[in-house]
Amino acid sequence: MRPWLVGANGSFIRRTLALRPGAMLTQELEKSKAQRPIARRLRLNFPALVTIASALAALAAMFAADGQEITREPKTLELWAAAIAATLGVLSCAVVMSVRPRTPQTLAMATGGSIMAALLCWMPSWVVLTEIRQHLIFGGIRDTRERDIPIIVAEISKGGYNVWLESYSALVKIEENDYVAAFGRAKRLRPVGYCVRATVQTAGAASRIIAHHGISLPAGSVERCPYTLEK
Repeated sequence: MRPWLVGANGSFIRRTLALRPGAMLTQELEKSKAQRPIARRLRLNFPALVTIASALAALAAMFAADGQEITREPKTLELWAAAIAATLGVLSCAVVMSVRPRTPQTLAMATGGSIMAALLCWMPSWVVLTEIRQHLIFGGIRDTRERDIPIIVAEISKGGYNVWLESYSALVKIEENDYVAAFGRAKRLRPVGYCVRATVQTAGAASRIIAHHGISLPAGSVERCPYTLEK
């Protein structure tokens, strides 16, 4: 391409070679302007995105769980969950505050969104940490045996048929046929002489029940306690 052209009056006119790079730069600027609203919306909605991500992580942990710890968990687990939730809240506030221009609406979303993110992320963080703790403790050498654990409360809820176990702060679900055969259709009662037959793993001072998704026992788990049959 020749850099010089002849004008109508015979003068030479230099062709601007920078037209093509200039046009490309303009297109890139237009693209970046078109992307800014999307990036802005993502930043404004960051607290909601963090909350959804933590909830999905908790659901994945619950789905992969194969047991429920029946011994009291250390308080440090709750403190770590609170620390993680607070960190996510602070991060959410910082991301929303980075949006420009900064308006009163942005400030309100940063404050309210970060508080809600911290509160809503505490429970998912605790669930994930609980499953990580179980894998670390029970992943190595452990004692596994069948045990009969007395039932102190049986109840029917919207979530299914539940029993609370004696001496443990554990709630497990049982099959409908097992519940009806043992307790009838009573909504809530304190049965006497009934146990659940469950597989219990022990590692040091920690124990857990093997259960589907960490909460559901297989069919046939409810039975009369052996000590009542001996009488």
